[in-house]
Amino acid sequence: MIGAQLATLNEVIGVDRTHRLVALMLDAIRDAEPDLREAVEQGDHARVATLCHQLLGPAGSLGADELSAVCRRLEHAAAQPEDDGLGALLVEWRTLARQASCAFEQHLSAS
Repeated sequence: MIGAQLATLNEVIGVDRTHRLVALMLDAIRDAEPDLREAVEQGDHARVATLCHQLLGPAGSLGADELSAVCRRLEHAAAQPEDDGLGALLVEWRTLARQASCAFEQHLSAS
């Protein structure tokens, strides 16, 4: 899914712009991981929601649909002040973030 979306972006906006977007997304994922972990650990639901909201659109635009979906689920769970599912969703987020990052890195190295 990611590869197909990035190939389309290469055609539509060009390889250089696609590479810049992918590099920005990789940075965003790397920056978000410790912040998201800390926000979940501290029960800072507002911060969890903000971080996830910032990632879900770009992730979807770059073809990382599963990452975008878990961001949406985390954002919605964070809106529930008594939700205990944030930890499990964070584990899922980490897995999907790593998978997406690998796909993004492969795209950058292949082009």
